Amino acid sequence: MSTINQELLGLLQEEVGTGKTQVYWLVARKCEATGLPRAQAAIALAMEFGIDVSKYATEYDLETIRKSEPGLVSMIEGMLSRKKEIAQAIKETQSQETIRDPYVDSKMLAVAYKNAEVCAKLFIFENSLRRVVSAVMEKEYGIDWWYDVTPRDIMYSTFDRRSGEKEPKWRGQFGAEPIYYTDIKDLSEIINNRQEAFRKVLGKKLSIATWINLVERIRTALVHSNPVTQKELDKFAVIFKQWNKIAWTVHKNLAAN
Repeated sequence: MSTINQELLGLLQEEVGTGKTQVYWLVARKCEATGLPRAQAAIALAMEFGIDVSKYATEYDLETIRKSEPGLVSMIEGMLSRKKEIAQAIKETQSQETIRDPYVDSKMLAVAYKNAEVCAKLFIFENSLRRVVSAVMEKEYGIDWWYDVTPRDIMYSTFDRRSGEKEPKWRGQFGAEPIYYTDIKDLSEIINNRQEAFRKVLGKKLSIATWINLVERIRTALVHSNPVTQKELDKFAVIFKQWNKIAWTVHKNLAAN
């Protein structure tokens, strides 16, 4: 009987919100429905829950699952394509004389490309978050909302980042608006202080406080050229999807008013 990867099993428990027994039962049902071995059935189940299984699934696993699970074909093709892209990028990188290094192996290059991918998503997430906060606050408090209602400690810290007086100067982006010098902690505080504005747009409370620790761990790993763990990648992928839905809801509701 094939063995289920224990790390993947843990991710399934988190996603399903239950214990090992229930997850094993779901995997057994998937085995019965598809004829897949347990390990591959667990991978297929994880894919249905939106878990990134690239670390746990070989190309053989994906090809086998594709034959048994028509609903996962497009997702599997995307993963196979991505695996080939990474392999090709590593091959091309290793063949370039300027990047060839006797102390850099294919494993390190694979980590580098994974880090680059999450770095792009983090950039998109944080800047989308800034723009959503700015749009909601401007709608509720007017064009000068930053100067009228932003907590003073955040105003002072963003000034320091722009001027470089107390910490290394941040590189400006997309213009000179102070919102682009905030970090996720600042944005969480602004949201929490003005929940009434976000309730009007979303119809419920918005809280990103539980995301702060993960985002900062990922950023620290990227800054110090350390690998972002697969567990962190999986959790951030969930946050990225959740935020995308929130951003679209905000956009539609603001456009309707």
